[in-house]
Amino acid sequence: MSILLPLGLLGLIGIAVLILIYILKPNYQQKLVSSTYIWELSLKYRKKKIPVSRLRNLIILICQLLIIAACAMILAQPVIRAEEMESNERIAVIDASAGMLASDGGAFRFVRAVEQVKELAEETFSQSGIITVILADTEASFVARRADATMRDEVLAQLDELARCENGVPVHCSYGVADIDAGMELAEQVLEENPSAAVRLYTGKEYIDSGIVDVVDIGSENEWNAAIVDASATLDENFYTFSVDVASYGIGANLRVNCEVYGVNGQDVTEMLSLPARCDVGETVTVEFNSDSVDMMIYMFDYVRVYIEAVDTAGAVLTDSFVWDDTFYLYGGTPQKINIQYASPKPNPFVSGILIGLRDSLSSRWDIDLTEVRGENAVPEIAGFDLYIFEHTMPEIMPTDGVVFLINPDVSPEGAGITLAAGEVTGDFTLSAGDAHPITERVNASDITVSKYKQVKMADGFETLLYVENDPAFMVKNEPGVKIALMPFSLNSSNFSVLMSFPALMYNMMNYFFPATITDSQETGSAAEYIFEVNDTVILNGRGVQLTVTDSAGAETELDIFPAAIEALCPGTYTVSQIPLSGVETIERFYVRIAPSESDLGLVVDELYSPYAELPERFNDFDLLLYFAIALVALEFIEWILQTREHF
Repeated sequence: MSILLPLGLLGLIGIAVLILIYILKPNYQQKLVSSTYIWELSLKYRKKKIPVSRLRNLIILICQLLIIAACAMILAQPVIRAEEMESNERIAVIDASAGMLASDGGAFRFVRAVEQVKELAEETFSQSGIITVILADTEASFVARRADATMRDEVLAQLDELARCENGVPVHCSYGVADIDAGMELAEQVLEENPSAAVRLYTGKEYIDSGIVDVVDIGSENEWNAAIVDASATLDENFYTFSVDVASYGIGANLRVNCEVYGVNGQDVTEMLSLPARCDVGETVTVEFNSDSVDMMIYMFDYVRVYIEAVDTAGAVLTDSFVWDDTFYLYGGTPQKINIQYASPKPNPFVSGILIGLRDSLSSRWDIDLTEVRGENAVPEIAGFDLYIFEHTMPEIMPTDGVVFLINPDVSPEGAGITLAAGEVTGDFTLSAGDAHPITERVNASDITVSKYKQVKMADGFETLLYVENDPAFMVKNEPGVKIALMPFSLNSSNFSVLMSFPALMYNMMNYFFPATITDSQETGSAAEYIFEVNDTVILNGRGVQLTVTDSAGAETELDIFPAAIEALCPGTYTVSQIPLSGVETIERFYVRIAPSESDLGLVVDELYSPYAELPERFNDFDLLLYFAIALVALEFIEWILQTREHF
């Protein structure tokens, strides 16, 4: 038996106090009294107060002594010690986040971590121990699981592979944020087999509360980093302002923030901008290039290259320990070009007005060039446009290089894939909605009335979105190489054009057929995104049959099902090229950056998930507190019974 709180034994002093009380207790003696009746009666009562059994007194005393001893033992917290756990098993978790690519001029942090784990493995094997190695990447995995000395060569070979570099960079260290918690969960699985195994985490981060994990700091006191934390291009009053957030970690630094703007205002012109910034340790500073710092007002650009330089007092450029956040690219400065032809013998002002409204209000997204073909004898083009709108009079042959919107067709053009019934249906009709579709979002069909429409007898491959009676009122076909919308009634025979549902439908149709190529959401109409973090999911929408993505390392991926999703695994510029129906190749780019948290080489984290495994029963101390408490209650009960027998 062992005592967890020896000071509790001071309660045994109560035994000495009890003995002292008994010593000082008055000793009543038996005396002779008068033989009168009164004195005899008094003597009778007095004898009743004198203990009749010395054994009972002794037992009471023993009970009282044991009660005091039991109280003292409860205060001292007695336990029976468990078996000693003798184990030489280690669990090594290696942080493979982007911050481990920092270098003090020698090896990368990640390589240093692997080398230290290799030394730990050698030491463990020499002591006939067991080692587990876990790689905490964006997903955690076992490199070696409970390997003993018989697996020495295999484990060391795997560690050598971990430290392998290509083009000067460790191939097994990611550019993202490591899932350390997942690594600890794998360590927990091993602890379930041997709870006495020691867990070590090799990282450059600092943890305030690491639990049972021994955190090994791989960082070097010579490491520091000047970083571009974020950058953006904001269109304000039709002109761009470029904002750059910079910071310095490890040391304070004087920075030179450079901004190279290419393809300024659609011309072959490059604007070179530069501003100084002073960053104290851990401080983030925002630098803005606005109308006060540029030579020409910028309303359009091809791309922007942002880079920083740390300089000393003499102006010499310094090299920091982490190069992956020294450069940043901005894309999306040129809106998507859309050529629209609206052909009608009697153009509807509502159609023209909505197209002009879209052109003006969404000029940052779409560069709409609107061509109107008016008059009975005007001949519309059937090639060279991205969107064709034919109203009333139809072309003989359908265009094949763009989206076609047919409004109140008089005939079915060749290649449209539809058959119209002769004549028109007249009456007072209210439209009803078909299946839910992105084009009819926010379109209230029950508000739309029609007095005259044409019946569509056959429409191969079309989807009906609106109905009039049981006939189609709005149809759409979206197949590779064929994109058609059909509305078989005139706006002059309906209240549709004066309702908010009509501009909503036109806007939805533009979003549906001309979606942003690069977004972060699969929802129709999602805004274009040109900046992502490593391991983000990028959603790509194609306007043609096929789309090609080239990552920053030059690897190409071809996609033909849209929307498509890819995971951005490497930092840098990605290029998206496609050939839409027009046959003219379009190229767009987006930039993938390192997570800002990885730029802080001395990042302090509040808490580390500490793996836990319950010890087997033989390794748990046996607590005697309950048993001493039971004994205490029993002794008090016995002492109470004896006292009752004595006095009553």
